Amino acid sequence: MALAGLLVALAAPCAGADDTVPPGMVTYRSEAKLLKQYPAVATRDGDRLQIRLGDGKRQSFKSTCPLEETTESKDCVQFTLVNYDPQSDIAVIAIQRYEAHDAMAVDRKTGAQIELSDMPHIAPDGGYLAVVKDDQENVEFIVQAVRHADGAFKIEGDNLDSEACAFESWQPNDSFMIVCSDEAMQHFSEKKVAPGQDGKWAATPTGRSLTSAAFDALSQLPYEDE
Repeated sequence: MALAGLLVALAAPCAGADDTVPPGMVTYRSEAKLLKQYPAVATRDGDRLQIRLGDGKRQSFKSTCPLEETTESKDCVQFTLVNYDPQSDIAVIAIQRYEAHDAMAVDRKTGAQIELSDMPHIAPDGGYLAVVKDDQENVEFIVQAVRHADGAFKIEGDNLDSEACAFESWQPNDSFMIVCSDEAMQHFSEKKVAPGQDGKWAATPTGRSLTSAAFDALSQLPYEDE
């Protein structure tokens, strides 16, 4: 996506509803909006979040205590619905602890779950999930490709890059583009994440350089305005 398009998208009042944002870019949405938009998908009763499955059963996630009450002997965790993709019927839950967060993707047809290091970008056809985590505070940089087929999840590509990266776009469903910085956060290069002829996933530089403004814009786009 061109820098001009990124900046236009970033300036849009609601990233999730703006057509300039690439499909699968938004990973964080308001739980209140999701529950209102998809009442047949999920419900909340106080500390308990429930995901309704295709067979009529429910998966329940109960938040234990406020995060600020966390101690060495008391692990507080909060579960929040942050995304739902009707095409793939995948619900995404944020698992928040005091100084860390993870994610869980749930296939509503089968109830299959997979825990991930960050909120996934879901391909337009729902066949893949991309996880691109840039946690500079804890020096945790993760790029993963997760297959979603027949109601199940499988990590096909792991540890695909060791730099700070941001998700850019799907190409179109079975590979994706990322932008990664050098250690000094001075130079930013585009890479294509895709399986090779041998089936092994890799992040390959495209030769295209981007500006720090473009990298920052990409880092902001996953968050839908409240």
